[in-house]
Amino acid sequence: MAEDYVSQDQHRADMAELRLEQTNALASLDKRTELIAQDLIAFRREVDDRFDRMNEQMTDRFSRMEEQMTDRFSRMEEQMTDRFSRMEEQMTDRFDRVADRFDRVADRFDRMEEQISDLRQDMRHLQTAVQRQMWALIAVVAGGVIKVLFFP
Repeated sequence: MAEDYVSQDQHRADMAELRLEQTNALASLDKRTELIAQDLIAFRREVDDRFDRMNEQMTDRFSRMEEQMTDRFSRMEEQMTDRFSRMEEQMTDRFDRVADRFDRVADRFDRMEEQISDLRQDMRHLQTAVQRQMWALIAVVAGGVIKVLFFP
């Protein structure tokens, strides 16, 4: 490369192209991060919608069961007391399972937030590495230019 002459205009054009490539790469990373964030928001909305539907279903189910229990209790008070106790245990188990599911969803959100944070940190590291490479390239080119100019 020392024998090749590179004009100042060509050098500037090469540097501009390198900066453009770096800017495009960073923009691509920003876009990917934004897409991941949008996916996370959409997923959170979906979970919220599912929770609302499940809450409504459970509310409807409880309303129907309460009506049935009231009717049966008026006819068979003693038998329904036993049945109600069993159903209460089942509902407690179901609520525990639902609570466990929501805990798992919350854990997934936490992991996703960590992953987004990690991606942002990786993006910062990549930007720093690209800047270092750019300065190293500038130093090599400057050294080559100095050698060509002062040590023919």
